[in-house]
This record gives sequence, C-alpha cells and structure tokens, in this order.
Amino acid sequence: MAQQEAIATIPRRVKIIAGADAFGCNLKDTLLTHLGSLNIEVEDLGTDKYYSVGEEIGRRVSQANTDDSVEIRGLVACGTGVGVGIFANKFPGVYAATCLTPDDALNARSINNCNVLAVSGMSTAPEVALDILNTFLNTPFKAPCPASGSNPWPEDIQSFLDTSVKEMSGIGKTQIENKTDGIADSPCFICSLAKSRDQKEFSPVDIMPGASMKILRETPTSAIVRFKAGSVEPAHHHTFGYDLVVISGSKCVWNLTKGDKYELGVGDYLFTQAGDVHRAKYFEDTEFFIKWDGHWDLFLEEDVAAANAAIEKEEQKLTFLMILLRGTVCFEWHVINALEVPIIEDMNNVIIKKWKLQSSMTKNSSFSTLLQYFTRYIETVRNQHALDAAALLSANQRLDKVKQELAMAANAKNQALNHAKDMSKNIEIHVEKVEIVSAIWFN
Repeated sequence: MAQQEAIATIPRRVKIIAGADAFGCNLKDTLLTHLGSLNIEVEDLGTDKYYSVGEEIGRRVSQANTDDSVEIRGLVACGTGVGVGIFANKFPGVYAATCLTPDDALNARSINNCNVLAVSGMSTAPEVALDILNTFLNTPFKAPCPASGSNPWPEDIQSFLDTSVKEMSGIGKTQIENKTDGIADSPCFICSLAKSRDQKEFSPVDIMPGASMKILRETPTSAIVRFKAGSVEPAHHHTFGYDLVVISGSKCVWNLTKGDKYELGVGDYLFTQAGDVHRAKYFEDTEFFIKWDGHWDLFLEEDVAAANAAIEKEEQKLTFLMILLRGTVCFEWHVINALEVPIIEDMNNVIIKKWKLQSSMTKNSSFSTLLQYFTRYIETVRNQHALDAAALLSANQRLDKVKQELAMAANAKNQALNHAKDMSKNIEIHVEKVEIVSAIWFN
C-alpha cells in the first residue's frame, strides 16, 4: 500500500534532509530508499548521536532559504523518535513531530504544519514507517484528519490555524529592527547564554567578597558566578541542592558535612546536596555555571575571617605534615645508606619512590589526604619490616635445625669412632691369644 501511493498531491517540490542515530539508522535507510524511488531529492547526513542529528537537521531546516519551488523538510530517526525531535525543535520555524502511526502524521501535518518527521527505529515496522512517510509527504496543512473527524475543519478553526502559522514562526526569533544594538537574539540557548555573558553586567554578591553573579533564570535558579583569585566562600549551606560546572579558573571546595574535599578545574563538575555545609577557596580568577534544584538562597555558618582562619589552620597542618614526612623519609634514607645490607635493597627502592611522590605534592593538597598518604606510607614501612623480621626468623630457625643436624652427625661420628676403637682393641686381644696358643702348641 505504502509503496503504491503517489505524490501528485504535493503542491511543490520537496527536499528531505535526513539523519539518524545507531538505533534509527536502519529504518532511516529504508525510508531513504523509498524516497529515491519517488525521485525526491534527499540529503543524508548519516549517523551520529541522536542530539547531534536532531540539532543539525533542525538548524538546517530553520535556516533554509525561502523558495516557492522547493520546500525543505527533515527526517530524523532514533530509538524512540523522541530525542531527535526534541533537539530539532530547539530552532525557530521547526515543527518536528514523533509519529508512530500514519494518523499521527496526518494530525501533525494538518494541525501543526509539521516539517520534520521523527520516527522510532525500535518500535516501528518498516511497512508502517513507509505509510507514515507517505502520509507526511502527501498531507497538506489544514487537511481533514482524525482530529477533525476526517471532515474539513470549521471556518473558525481554519482561521485559527492560518493565524497560528505566522505566530508559531515568530517563536524564538527577535525582530532586528526592534533592537537598539541591531543584534538579534540567538535561537540556540547555549549561544544566547554565551552572548549574554558578554552583553550583561554581573552584580556583586555583598555577603561574598570578591564574588559577582548573573542570574540566568529565577526558579529553579541558574546563574553564572565569578570569583576573584584568593577569594574565600565562608562555610554556608543552601535550601536546595545544586550542580556546578567550572568554566575557567580553579577552586577548592570543602564539604564540611561529609568531610570531603574537591579540587576543581576547567570542565570539572560537582553536585552538592541540599543542606550540606561547605567552604571554598579560589586559587585564580574563576567562573562557573551553577543550577539549583529550586530558588537561590544562602545561609552563612561563619564569616570571612573565620573561614580564612580555618583554611590557614589546615594549611599549617599540611605544612607540618609535609615537614614530618620529609624528615621521616630523609631519616630512613640515611639509615639505609648506612646499613648497606643487600636484603633491604627493595626497601631502598620503596623509599626512593615515596620520596619522589611526596616531593611532587602541591601545597593545595588537603591535610586529611596527606595524612592518609603518610599513614599508608608508615604502614608500608611496618609491613616491610615485619616481612624482613619474619624472613630473618625463618633463616635463624633453619640455621638452628642445621646446627642440630650437624651436632647429631658429629655425635654419630664419635660413636662410630669409639666403636671402631673398641673393635681394634678386641682384635688385638684375640691376636695375642692366638700367638700364645700357637707358641704352646708348636713347642
């Protein structure tokens, strides 16, 4: 049925831009073969991640030049047909619809003037997908459809639909002539965010010296936050949890509730649960994106002076432990060199490796982290000493056993020698007796 339908009802020539992800590529290829049999021009963008495919086709359909002789439409496919449609719809003038039945396509074309068809590679059979595609191609805007009871739309509905086309096409666009700077807003949220960072001012955060923030959305709140190098966030908490991504710079965050520490650089992500008390320090000028699960608020647990004192105290502990570790390693280094015992050659190598690792640590390492390392190092030394002691004990035991065996052998030798002496004496006695008897006998 699907293959036999004609396209004579299409008012003007159609060009299809198509793409899919790995779950929709087979179905997409089947539909493109059908389009080729209908002599419909196709541009196949191939296979990629579903959001990349949806974004690229949505952008191309949105930016297509107006041409009375050619209509640009899109065809996207993924596992469900939903993901590609979501990202195609992020561009103005794109009306993507996920269609699982021909009736879905009929309604989408009739009511929404759908210009991007999204199909499911996992739940739609090829035969059904061909019927959906033909319906998408052959159904004009405002045509009778299941939603209208398969009857023509009443005049008031048709009037509404006519108006909706113009109003829908303006969503996501800004008239350049109404802008004082002559720059239109970008249709892409990420592009708009990047542009707004340059065009809008950051507001200082009074309770956080060195901080400034620009609210991007009120509730749930998202914002771009900047801190100057050396700034400190005193211990505080929020009513809602938040996600954070570092855009530039670096910072250190102490989660005092959980006892954890995080050193964050460009591209690093951190989630902090609601109510967790945390403190932060900035090593350089830093900017990050933050999104709370609800509205933004902040409850201080200490002032800046107390925060600086707490961080300085930890740095002092860190310095002390570094000195202690360096001294311990140097002491063992000298002991090993002084002993010059071959059996501890492996231990010598261990000390060298530990020294190099300790020397590579930065001053930003946390006291708890370095303490854990130092504890593991001491434990390694103790274990090595225990192994050496066990090996020495085993060697002593073997030596004692050999001594016992040698003593037993010496004792056996002495007994054999004594027995040989006794035998020699007995032989001498018997010889003397024989000589006496012989003398008497022959005389």
